[in-house]
Amino acid sequence: MSGSWPPQSYPMTDIYSDDIISLQGGNPAQFNPQAYEACNPSAADGFGIGRYYIAAYTAIGNANFIISKIGNTASPALKQILGESLVIRAHSYNLLAEVFGGVVLITSVETEIDRIRKPKSTETEVLDQVEKDLEAAIPLLGDFTTPKAASKQAAQLLLARVSLQRGKHARAKELAELVINSGKRSLSTNTYSNIFRYNSPAQEMIWQMSDGPMPSAYERYGLFSFYSPAPPFLGNGTGLTSMDDVLADSYEVADTRREVVRKARQNATGRDVNYMLKYSTDTLQPASAVYVVYP
Repeated sequence: MSGSWPPQSYPMTDIYSDDIISLQGGNPAQFNPQAYEACNPSAADGFGIGRYYIAAYTAIGNANFIISKIGNTASPALKQILGESLVIRAHSYNLLAEVFGGVVLITSVETEIDRIRKPKSTETEVLDQVEKDLEAAIPLLGDFTTPKAASKQAAQLLLARVSLQRGKHARAKELAELVINSGKRSLSTNTYSNIFRYNSPAQEMIWQMSDGPMPSAYERYGLFSFYSPAPPFLGNGTGLTSMDDVLADSYEVADTRREVVRKARQNATGRDVNYMLKYSTDTLQPASAVYVVYP
């Protein structure tokens, strides 16, 4: 996923949700963004949604170009590349549909502005294309070997998620069980927070997100600046993004996910809030990194 600063496309669906509270510019009176809270997200919002929109369509354009150039899938290498491109396009359109509903649906290489500026497709039409791409990708892709590339299991898991969102419960269950029974990955049984660390030894990750290329070294720090409390807490983030109290309190005592929730004072508001320690300075990546990798 590529885009200008902030290139961190991954946290946007967290920050722009009803369960997460993020202060814009450190101002307690200004929530981020108000248009999204009003259920009217706009691609013209320059802070996050606009860049999210640009990043998704950049990935879609790149995927369309690759898909259009692969005419013969007899080669195993080309089959894999075609499958990965279909997954990336499907993932990008699913991100857009989650935020905007219906968007302009382009599945070929377009250079004429009149064809690019066509009317929006409906959310149903966009998600139909997402499912179509993922169904086509699954038989093309090989089994999981690395989270750095889309695999058959990654496509199955994404399609399971889309199916669940669309109320296709039987298909979602079937796909999820295929991934679980493949034995390619396993759930963490000890320290849950390990899954959020760069180069983590945890065996949960099926597919990881990368943003880039980065315009400066700042972005190599990953996501702890979004999620961590301000100093002196581990992470030394801005402390402006917190979790809704109702959500934080919904985790049962024995739930291993509770270990990434910590209550601390928020300097901007003077309130005690629940922080998500999903990412910390443990996510630091090399200064030479051109792409930021998100576990």
